[in-house]
Parts: sequence; C-alpha cells; structure tokens
Amino acid sequence: MKLLISVFIMAAALALMVGCGSTSAGKTSGSKPGATPTAVTAGKTPAPPAAAPETNRVHQIVVGSEVRGEVTSVNLAARFVVLNFPVGVLPAKGMALGVFRQGVKTGEIQVSGPHRDTFTVADILKGDCRPGDEVRP
Repeated sequence: MKLLISVFIMAAALALMVGCGSTSAGKTSGSKPGATPTAVTAGKTPAPPAAAPETNRVHQIVVGSEVRGEVTSVNLAARFVVLNFPVGVLPAKGMALGVFRQGVKTGEIQVSGPHRDTFTVADILKGDCRPGDEVRP
C-alpha cells in the first residue's frame, strides 16, 4: 500500500513539474498576451512582426443615399436619438440626416457617434423625432 502511495505522489510531482515547465503554443514566458513570438538568430536583431491586416472591423461605413435607418430611442432632454441601421451600413460621423414620419420630413439630425454594432447616436438639430421614424439623407 505504501508503495502505491509513493508511486502516486511521484507521478503527481512529475506531472506538476512537466506542466509548469512547458509553454503553450505561441506563448513564451514574459511575453505580452497577444504578442507574436519572434525568432532570434545568433548575433542578429529580430525583425519586427509584419503588420496584420485589420480584420476586427465588423461593419463597413457607407456614405451616400443608400444610408437608411430607424430611430430606436429618443432623449428629448439631452436632444439626441439612438439610430439603428442595417448590417454593413452606418453613416459617417458628422453626416446630416433627415427624419421622416410616414414620408413627411419632421426633423434634422447630425450623427455624433459612437457607433456600436448596427447602432449609432445623433444630435437633434431641429424638428421632432419619435421612435420608429425613418432616417435618411
């Protein structure tokens, strides 16, 4: 029985040492999270990593007459609205848009941001805005 306990303790200690001594793929001790390891050759300075293409962008901002969205929320006290647009279509910051209710222009807004997913924020310049109103140039 003592022999079995001794073997178990030795196996656990060995597993602990092996686990602590290894590094996971792509990480080295002392490196920053998300950093790409670089190879170092004798006497040479490592080259900086190549710039990765920007793939974190979720939506493309489209400027033009194709921009059509909807008012989802209105804060009259602070004079701003929250707008929702289709995926891939967001107006640029500073873009002036008209607010339409049943085809009749009821107000004007200017996109001030921030953008998040399919939503953005705009300041009310003049007129009346209600949830459900259409927004377009």
